[in-house]
Amino acid sequence: MDLEAVQEIDATGQEALENIVDKIEKTGIEILFCRVEPKICTIFKKGGFFAHYDQSKIFHKRADVFSYIKEKYGKKVDLQTLSSI
Repeated sequence: MDLEAVQEIDATGQEALENIVDKIEKTGIEILFCRVEPKICTIFKKGGFFAHYDQSKIFHKRADVFSYIKEKYGKKVDLQTLSSI
């Protein structure tokens, strides 16, 4: 999830995001975050989101996400298609 455009999030939004991430990850899909604004990171820390979510799956740049995916999944994932999204 590219969160660059997220400039504000309240407790309700954070709870909704946690629920979505939990439901998706229970199906076996890995959720990765990138370009999370420092202000949003602070809100996530205070709200406890990071206590429930693996911070190693939060990246500063999209390129870092693609590097992680390439390293972890190799040829199983078409990065060309992903990078065009």
